[in-house]
Amino acid sequence: MPNYFASYHNRQICHTDLNAHNILVQHFATPEQKYWLIDFDKCTEKSGNNWKAQNLARLHRSFIKEVNKLAIKFTEQDWDEILSGYKG
Repeated sequence: MPNYFASYHNRQICHTDLNAHNILVQHFATPEQKYWLIDFDKCTEKSGNNWKAQNLARLHRSFIKEVNKLAIKFTEQDWDEILSGYKG
């Protein structure tokens, strides 16, 4: 998932409801995983880059909220990997 969000942002696609519930993970018998981003009904194309950090921050808050609420398996190390992949 590390560069998954960058691929949307690089095309100037802003998923206005970017949160943990809108990410589906498909697991295989191998360590490979496939990710699906859903719920694009309110998404927009945006110019510039100022909105991207806020969009990622929204996702981060969502992961933290779900860790506390539903005990999902997500750590700050996972977030660091997402950011590292995002930056390339």
